[in-house]
Amino acid sequence: MDDFVFDKMLINDSIWISLLIVFCLLIILLIVIRSALMVVFGLLNIIFSLAISYWLYCEILGADHFPFLNLMAALLLLGKIIR
Repeated sequence: MDDFVFDKMLINDSIWISLLIVFCLLIILLIVIRSALMVVFGLLNIIFSLAISYWLYCEILGADHFPFLNLMAALLLLGKIIR
């Protein structure tokens, strides 16, 4: 199999898996928090913070690699500390 075809299939599968995970998280958060408004604003907060940090890291600092996993680990730790 060609690398280009494999990469395209991997990205396509990853998108569907990511959407399924986001949907499951939304349902779980709605059950636990019982407030759709808080769930939406909480998820928007995470998404916008990732977008802003990506922009700062790549555009302002000029880095060519953005460590998404390190950032997600930091967000998880921050959430654990706050709770």
